[in-house]
Amino acid sequence: PVLSATFVYRQQRIWGASPVVASWQLVMSGVLQAVGLALLGLGGAFLLGASRNPLSLIFTLGGFGLLLLLAQTVAKNPQQLDGVGVRVLSWVNSARGKPTHTGLQKWRETLVQLESVSLSRRELGVAFSWSLFNWIADVACLAFAAYAAGGKPSLAGLTVAYAAARAVGSIPLMPGGLLV
Repeated sequence: PVLSATFVYRQQRIWGASPVVASWQLVMSGVLQAVGLALLGLGGAFLLGASRNPLSLIFTLGGFGLLLLLAQTVAKNPQQLDGVGVRVLSWVNSARGKPTHTGLQKWRETLVQLESVSLSRRELGVAFSWSLFNWIADVACLAFAAYAAGGKPSLAGLTVAYAAARAVGSIPLMPGGLLV
């Protein structure tokens, strides 16, 4: 994962993206992948009979939807972050004993760079669909490997196991989560 992120970041920079825009692309990619993986895991859990508490599922899905909506809103109008950024910057400067407006110009330059990012609802939907398709294809590959080895796992069990393994594997104790 680290090599992949580094490669993508460098390619974005080679193609002319600013550091802020290249970083934003990595963040959005990560958010879409996390939401897709969580939906896959929740779908598998639902298929396994975890539907006894539907409020938990509703709140989780609502939270992910809210996260995507927030990301899209910020991508469309990054100036909405200006007030929050100015306030946080003034607190940090106060704690460091610096003048209140230190770094304000750089913060506003960063917001101008973020304005160059365009993410419509349609583009967000397409990106999310491909991200979710990636996870579904991975589960299908795992299923075919299990069937080829003579196993007969359920699709719901495979989905939950895959989502759990990917989530735990993202803990960076060892490269690729091998220790976990």
